Amino acid sequence: MEPHASIMFRDPSGEKNTNLAKYQRQIRKMFENLSDGPFETFGIVRHPQDRMGSWYRYRQRDQLKGHRNSTHGISLDAFLTAYMSEDRPHFASVGGQAHFFKPRPNDQPLNQLFPYEQLDQAVDFLENRLGRQIELAHKNVSPKVNLPVSDENYDAFQS
Repeated sequence: MEPHASIMFRDPSGEKNTNLAKYQRQIRKMFENLSDGPFETFGIVRHPQDRMGSWYRYRQRDQLKGHRNSTHGISLDAFLTAYMSEDRPHFASVGGQAHFFKPRPNDQPLNQLFPYEQLDQAVDFLENRLGRQIELAHKNVSPKVNLPVSDENYDAFQS
């Protein structure tokens, strides 16, 4: 979205993917002071299995070998089982999407939530709000790989 943005958060990395509560607490007032506000908020949510597969593959990269977050030598099923356990090991410590989109107490929820698998809906939303056409480049896309999952873990992520 860089060509369409007036302000970009690049560093630290935790700022470029800010959760709703942090936006409401620290950023919204600045934006509203610079404009006629209020602003609409939206999020893009991934299917839980796709999201966990992405995290698993991300933590498979060579740079993480030997690191406590690495999933080298760990099956996807073991990763999912560890994620669903009460005492998650570091390699399975991945925040939840529900928390990411949770507003501050007594504050407004997101105006819109779009499924990642239907990104065209989010693009339509932004094009309508911005009054211009948006072309999204496909960046940071993991290669498609077959990630077999046990029926038990598959069912756990469907419910």
